[in-house]
Amino acid sequence: MNSLYDLLLHLVPWVIVFGFIIFFFGLTTWVKKGRRSAIALGFVLQTFLPNPNVERRIDVVVKQEQTDEDNHNENKS
Repeated sequence: MNSLYDLLLHLVPWVIVFGFIIFFFGLTTWVKKGRRSAIALGFVLQTFLPNPNVERRIDVVVKQEQTDEDNHNENKS
């Protein structure tokens, strides 16, 4: 009985890893098919697991848009 418990204890992390792989593989197939539930789940996951580089990327894009607008306004003048 004790060896069965030890075996299950060692297999639990692998089951979790393979479960995540299967889950995300299924999620990517949903997205490729255009299912809205997969997109909604992605938004929910993004709110709970935010990417730390998103704020930095948003700042870069805003600055780039401002410089593009400035260049466009200078060209019109």
